[in-house]
Amino acid sequence: MKGSRYPNLKELRVQYGGEPWRVFFAFDAERQAVVLCAGNKRSQKHFYDALIRQAEEEFFPHVQAMERRNENS
Repeated sequence: MKGSRYPNLKELRVQYGGEPWRVFFAFDAERQAVVLCAGNKRSQKHFYDALIRQAEEEFFPHVQAMERRNENS
């Protein structure tokens, strides 16, 4: 996603009930998809900024946990 510090942050665009929904996910170092957050894009001016920030906040602890696990292996 443009604007994210994680190059593997991705967006899935879906329509649900006629509304535009965006689902943010990322692939971790083991190439497992991690679903991070989702939101309804309808009439939200700064939707992407807020959702990217939320997705990064959710993904960062996962990345840290994987790094710690790899250090202990």
